[in-house]
Amino acid sequence: MPSTAPQPSDEYIQKMSDFIQVCFRDVREKILKQAGKQEFRSKPDGSVVTTTDGDVELFITTRMKQLFPEVAVFGEEIGYSSVLPELCWLIDPIDGTQSFIDNVPTFTCMATLIYQDQPVATCIYNPSTDEMYTAQKGKGSYRNGQKLQLTDSVPANNQILCKGRHIEGLNAIYGPDYAAAIAPTGVGFGFTLVASNKAAARVQLHSRGYLHDYAPSLLVTEAGGCVIPILDEAYSVHTKTFVACHPAIAALTKQHIDELRALNK
Repeated sequence: MPSTAPQPSDEYIQKMSDFIQVCFRDVREKILKQAGKQEFRSKPDGSVVTTTDGDVELFITTRMKQLFPEVAVFGEEIGYSSVLPELCWLIDPIDGTQSFIDNVPTFTCMATLIYQDQPVATCIYNPSTDEMYTAQKGKGSYRNGQKLQLTDSVPANNQILCKGRHIEGLNAIYGPDYAAAIAPTGVGFGFTLVASNKAAARVQLHSRGYLHDYAPSLLVTEAGGCVIPILDEAYSVHTKTFVACHPAIAALTKQHIDELRALNK
C-alpha cells in the first residue's frame, strides 16, 4: 500500500519533541504533589489508573493537537486502535502507575512518535529526578542534553532486569558474569537504566502491555544498544517480547533465543 503521509523532517520532529518536553515539565508539579496520595481503580486488563493519569494525558494531548493539528495524538487512557495511522504520537501520561501510587520514583511520562510502524522519536521524563531522556532516529540518545553512548569498549553493567519468575532461567542463560534481578515498576524507567548503562538489559517476557509501553525502546537503540525480538522475526512498534540490552551481550542473547522463547511459554 503506498505511503500517504510524508516522512517528517528532522527539524519538524525536533520541534514536536521540544514541545513534548515542555509539556512534561509543565505537569511535573502536579504529578509530584499527587504521588503517594492518589486513590486508584483497576482497569479491565488488571492494571491500575488514577485521575492524575487522565488529567495529564488530557493536558498533553490537547496542547499537542492545538499546536500540531496535522499529526494524530493518542493516549493510553483514551485508547487507540492496533492499526495506527502512518504518523502519530503515542502518549503514556504516567508509566509505572503503581510506582506513582506508592511514591516510588520510577514512574515516568513517555511519548513516542511513530512513522510507518517504527518509532522515530521518543521522550521519557522522570518527574522525581527531573531527568529528561530523548532520542531521535539517527540522531542519538540524550539525558538532559548529554549524549548517552553504549559501546563494546565500555563494559556492560552486570544486572539483567526482569520479572521475578524469570530470574533463575535468565541466570542460567547469561551465566556468572551477570545477575538477574526484579525490574523496577515502569518499563520506561528500565529503558533509561539500560541506555545509561546502569543495567545490562531489560528482558520483557510474558508481556501484557501496549504499543505506548514498548515503543520508547528507541532510547536504547539510539544510545548504541540493541532491542532483540524474542517471538517476532524483526522488530516493529508492535513487538512486545524482547531484550533491550547493551551491545556487549547482544550476541549472547541471540545465541539463546530458543531458551528465551521457552521462558516465555
